[in-house]
Amino acid sequence: MQHHTRSKHSGSTWQERQFVLLMRIWMLLFSGAAIFFAFFPHQLIDALNTIGEKLIGERAISISSEGSHFFVILSVALLLSLTYLCAIIQKNPVRHVGSTRVILLAKFTSSLGFLICFFTLGWPFAYFVAAFVDAFIFLITLFFYLRLVKRRA
Repeated sequence: MQHHTRSKHSGSTWQERQFVLLMRIWMLLFSGAAIFFAFFPHQLIDALNTIGEKLIGERAISISSEGSHFFVILSVALLLSLTYLCAIIQKNPVRHVGSTRVILLAKFTSSLGFLICFFTLGWPFAYFVAAFVDAFIFLITLFFYLRLVKRRA
């Protein structure tokens, strides 16, 4: 007697399986970032300032890591919300694919905000890195989202 095990996503398309994988990766990264920001809020900004000084030299503009607890709390809350959303989406990507728009909106908004700060505050390196990372997340998610939606249409 042969026993067949059936995977949870065995009836899924290739695009759906890749989308599930992407949501799982974002879940891990968003939750990891939330934990890091919660416990080491100043170290990231200080490290980015140091890297900017080494790459750009004395023209580098540093941003203050002091007094940012208010925004750290908001960042952690947003990242945990995105983590939860990715968990929901990856369980049933066909049913919850529309929820991906929340992730896209969050990452587009943060990318734009970081770019505005980068250009208007004298080019602080930390804002450039944050804009790059969030724009990368936005573009990768958009690519997989559009591919899944197109496949399902």
